[in-house]
Amino acid sequence: MKKILFFVCIVFSGCAKTNEDVAKELIVAKLKTQLPDFKSYESISFSSMGSSFLSFEETERYINNARAIKTFKDSAFVLQQISQGKGNSSVDSGLFVSQRIQQLQESARINDSLIRIEKRAYTPEKLSKITHSFKARDTTGIENIYKREYYFDKDFKKIIKENILSN
Repeated sequence: MKKILFFVCIVFSGCAKTNEDVAKELIVAKLKTQLPDFKSYESISFSSMGSSFLSFEETERYINNARAIKTFKDSAFVLQQISQGKGNSSVDSGLFVSQRIQQLQESARINDSLIRIEKRAYTPEKLSKITHSFKARDTTGIENIYKREYYFDKDFKKIIKENILSN
């Protein structure tokens, strides 16, 4: 009985996917949605699994806050341009516009402060990465060789970042 259990354990542990296998599957799944002609896809090589660190400016939180700041600043600028273009606006609407501009500018300042605070407290996140070279046809039907780096979250559930090294 012990021999049978031992054999079953070896069979199941030998069939488990490695993180590298999961990463390769994630890359191929991403390429299925990115490439204009996935049927022409041909893998050339995958590097072995390496590691890298995610800088604060590459985190999703920073990117989202930076977008919000830009939106606030752009909206305030547009409202300023609109309010300056209206010479005969009513006092009530002029007051509303100036209050809204102040709110947008304050929101931008607050988000900017949050980014600075979070950056000081940020510990770079360790990621795993793989470089992949492959052939595929572009939108014109010409076959190209591509080389890209892919960075994965710690649980290998998704690709966090992709760097295009060559097209």
